[in-house]
Amino acid sequence: MRGLPVRGVIGKGGALEAFVPWSRGGQAELDGRVVLQEIPVPPVFKPIAVQGRIRFSGFFKMDGVDPARNQLPQGSLEGHGEGLQLTGVKVGAVELPATHLDELELSLQSGRDLTVRTFTFRGDLQGSMEGRVTPNVRNPRLSVLALRLTTAFRPEGMAQLGSLQPVVESFLNRGRLVVALDGTVGDPRLHQVK
Repeated sequence: MRGLPVRGVIGKGGALEAFVPWSRGGQAELDGRVVLQEIPVPPVFKPIAVQGRIRFSGFFKMDGVDPARNQLPQGSLEGHGEGLQLTGVKVGAVELPATHLDELELSLQSGRDLTVRTFTFRGDLQGSMEGRVTPNVRNPRLSVLALRLTTAFRPEGMAQLGSLQPVVESFLNRGRLVVALDGTVGDPRLHQVK
């Protein structure tokens, strides 16, 4: 045998299959699906809650991954989400209405950085994200963010904002909002890009 096959259950509706090689230089494989509402939200993201389903698969080189080098295994992860809903997002003291995303596509490259190759979404919001996260393996809250989000609202999604609609429209440029997310996972900073 070249390694260890692993199968597991994630919540009630999710599953995980993986292959972990015995030898250095081997390739680990990952395939699974998850029901997001069955996964506990890390405290740093509360009160935000996400619902929906995501399928994912990935391949990672297991060349002596060393936490002292503060890097993730080199590899890639692909994912596809459907029927996603995001709640609990606040602007100041006002909570935004639930945001529905019909579809989400993502492609990540891992190694010294976690690079977002593809992150596109369609629904009440449609847009994309690009950039990278520099991981801190020993303390994930200190992982450094360098992300850029470009998004636009579907007309029905904008109407759901109610009294917040004029505020949100004041940040739009030709119907689009471009924001940068930097800082760290534990202390993220969001600011508009002109």
